[in-house]
This record gives sequence, C-alpha cells and structure tokens, in this order.
Amino acid sequence: MSSKPQNSLSARLILTIALSALIIIIVSSLILYQVSFEDQLRRADNNLKQLVSAVQHTSAIAAYLGDKELAKEVVFGLSNNDIVDGVLIINNESVLYSDGNMEAATGQFSQRFTLISPFIEKEKVGELIINPNRLLMKDIAASNARRFVLTMMIYTLIILGMLIPLVNWQITGPIKRVAHQLHLLEPGSSDRLQCPEAHQENEIGGLVRDSNQLLASVQNTLEEERKLRHIVEQLQNKFRLIFENASCGIALIDYEARVQIHNSSFARLINDEYLNTSDHTNPLSLTQFFNDDELFRDVIEQTLQSEQPIGIDLETRRGDKKQSQWLHCLLSKVTDESIGSFVELIVYDISERTHREKQAQIAAEHDPLTQLYNRRAGVLRMQDALDIAMTEHNQCALMMIDLDRFKPINDLYGHEAGDFVLVEIAHRMHKCVRGEDMVIRWGGDEFLIFLQSGEEKLNPIPVAKKILSQLSQPIRLDNNIEVNVGASIGIALYPDHSDNLVNLIEIADDHMYQIKNEGRNGYKLAS
Repeated sequence: MSSKPQNSLSARLILTIALSALIIIIVSSLILYQVSFEDQLRRADNNLKQLVSAVQHTSAIAAYLGDKELAKEVVFGLSNNDIVDGVLIINNESVLYSDGNMEAATGQFSQRFTLISPFIEKEKVGELIINPNRLLMKDIAASNARRFVLTMMIYTLIILGMLIPLVNWQITGPIKRVAHQLHLLEPGSSDRLQCPEAHQENEIGGLVRDSNQLLASVQNTLEEERKLRHIVEQLQNKFRLIFENASCGIALIDYEARVQIHNSSFARLINDEYLNTSDHTNPLSLTQFFNDDELFRDVIEQTLQSEQPIGIDLETRRGDKKQSQWLHCLLSKVTDESIGSFVELIVYDISERTHREKQAQIAAEHDPLTQLYNRRAGVLRMQDALDIAMTEHNQCALMMIDLDRFKPINDLYGHEAGDFVLVEIAHRMHKCVRGEDMVIRWGGDEFLIFLQSGEEKLNPIPVAKKILSQLSQPIRLDNNIEVNVGASIGIALYPDHSDNLVNLIEIADDHMYQIKNEGRNGYKLAS
C-alpha cells in the first residue's frame, strides 16, 4: 500500500488548519479593526472633554465678566489642538470670541458646554461651543486601528507558523508512524503497534492500545474461523461420504415433486431412465414415477404444512410381471431462508418385504387348496360388505352350499382325487358369479357364496340354478374316470331375513339341510 494517502491526509490536515486560521484571522481582524476604530474615536472624544474641562472654569470667568481678552486666550489655547476645528465662547448677551471653522457649530458633531457662574451656584453665564475635527479624529482612529490589527495579525501568523510544525510533530507525525506500522501488519499476525515516545498516556497512546486490542480480537477471530472452517470441511466431507454412499436413496424435491439433488442410490432405485429425461432447467417430477401420483402429491403438501416427518409405502411403475416395486418413502420439510421450503425424500426398496407380506396375507386369508377365501377371512369380508350395504341401503344374498355325493369320491379314489374335485368345484363356482361377489370355502365340502347388488332388487335364484347346472357336469379324474357331484343350496337375504351375519348364516344353513333332507341337489330360499 502506498504512503500517499497518509501524506495526503497530513497535507490536508495542515492545509485545513492553515485555512481555518486564515479565516479566523480575517474575521477577527475585521472585528478587531471595527472595535479598535470605535475605541480610538471614544478616546479622542474623551481627550477633547478633558481639554475642555481644563479651560471650562476660565471660560466661565470670561463669560461672567464679559472679558474678551481672557476669552481670546482660552479660544487660542483650544484652537492650537489638532482635533479642534473651531471654538466659540458666548455669554448670555453676545459672542465673546471665536476662532477656526465654526460653520458647523450647530451640526451633529459640535459639542456645547454650559458655563456656570464661578460666584453664584447653578447660574448659567454662557456657553463654550467646540467644533471637533472629525476627519482628523477618524484618520487617527483608523491609523491606530490598522496598526493594532496588523500587529495582532503578525502575532497570530507567528503563532500559526509555530503551531503547524508543533501539530505535525506532536499529532500528525505520530499518527503517520502508527498508520505506517498498521499498513505493514499482516491480518491475523501476532505483531502489534508500537506507541510513539511521549504519547503513552495521551489520546494517541489510547488509540494504539485500542488498535492493539482490536488486532488481538481480529487474530483470535481469524484463528477461530480457521478452526471452524477446518471442522466444517471435515463435516462436509463426512456428510458427502454418507450422502454419496448411503444404501438408501436421498433426494431434495420441491413442492411439485421435482428432483433438485439426489445421490447414486436414489438414481438406482428410481431408475436412471427417469432421471436422464430431465435436466437442470427441467427437473424430473416424481409424480410420473409412482402409480398413485395423486396420493404422492397429497403427502408432499401435508409434509410442507407439517413439522413432523411422514412415512408412506408407494408402488412404482417400474415393476415387472413377476413382482412390482414398492418403496418406503420418508418425507420431511427442509426450510432455509436462502432457498425456501423443500422436502427431503428418503426411499427404501421394500419390494421383497411387501411381496412376502402379501404372500403371508394371501396365505392367511385363502384356502391353500382352492385359493378361495377361508372361513375367517370370509367372515371379515362379508361383515365389511354388510356394513357398506347397511350404509347404502343395498341388498345382499348369502348362499350356503354343501356338495352331494362327495364322500364316496374320497373313499373310492383317495384324497388326491377329492382335492382335485374340490379345486374344480371352486373353479366352476367362480365362473357363476361376478367379480364383486365372494366365494368362500367354509370347510370340508361346504362352500359359501356372498352376492352383492346395487340399488336394484337382488334375485339369487338364477345364480343358484347356474351353480347347480355347473356342478352337475361330470368331472374327469386323472385316470379318465368321471365322477358326478351335486349341491344342496340354502339362501338367505339381507335385510329381508336378517341384518346380522351370524343369523343369515344360520338361516341359510338351516335351509340347506332342508334341501338335503328333501332329496338333495336343489336350492331353497328362506321365506
């Protein structure tokens, strides 16, 4: 850094002092001149009054006696003074004597002095009129004032000439040396400013001490900043390592589900084809990646309005025919003043777990032989269907079916043949009902069919006839042996016969046994 700014500062300081002093001198000189001029005039007037006072008694005697000779001596004595332009002595009767210029005896500058009798107290005997030489008095006053002002200016300039080097020696010079030291110091170094000699206890010493304290504070701050920067760099490296090598997918998305940043695991789980379809100007929106895109949008909106993380399992569109892909998504809001509000998305692949759960659910709800709903799952689903029917005022039909002539098949051909017949029976029953209806294996060779309807009148009779027709067809076993089975069907309606599932099952079961007792292979609707 150049020292020119310091020299410029010093020159400006000296120039400022000089200009300020010059202005003060000029203003002070004008004031002093006017004051001195007025003072000199007052002194001249006082001298004139003292001069008159010396001859006033003599003038009074001359006026009282009417003595012109005595008056002449007084007038001549006063006229010899340079500041007197004219003198006139009069008594109460006439002019005793005059001398000089008395044309302005009645002017504003003429001075009249009353003459009192020296013998009789307070008796006026005449007047002494003096016309002062105002021009001469002003010239003398101006000359004396100029001389006084000039002397004061010389003294002031001498003091100023002594003051500027003194200021430079005592103030500007030390400040320049301190500034030069400060210029040479490196930020954050342990070096400190040296106080100029003889300035330890004054303001310059205080400035140096405060500056050294500030330098120490800057040094400590820079050292702490270096330490913090090092710690931050280490943390950034660790977070980067965790982010880039995490087994779970991590991404930052906005309120429209557009991916702002992601790690490699996220790209692997989402599929690079999706990520490659976007760029920095048109980021990928994950709504096209999940099957239930509306649900995903709702979860994002809920996350942005909540302070708690939200977890949800979503199926993607990336799955294959054998197994769909499921991801567990954990969403939490991230807010920053500079970037606004975003959503942190952490995803785990739970396809295997979801598949196992579904298989376990299927195994728990379905009969392992026929793959129909088992008794436990059937009861739960029928109860749910009845609750919906009760709310929407719909009808339902429950058909209890027991196979006829099934036990001889097991006895003659074995359990494998019996199982084959049960599977075929289940398949034929499924063809007789709609997709929303339920076919349940109630146990052994008993089945239960639950029919649902809308607002129209439900008629289960055609379905029962169709089932009897299907089940009456021969079933060919593996050894080309044909067997025939029939069915006894009991039917109960909701809500005609009962609004309770247990009662409906009992009613249908009773009517099914009535058919068996009446000869089998038929149906009976409860009355």
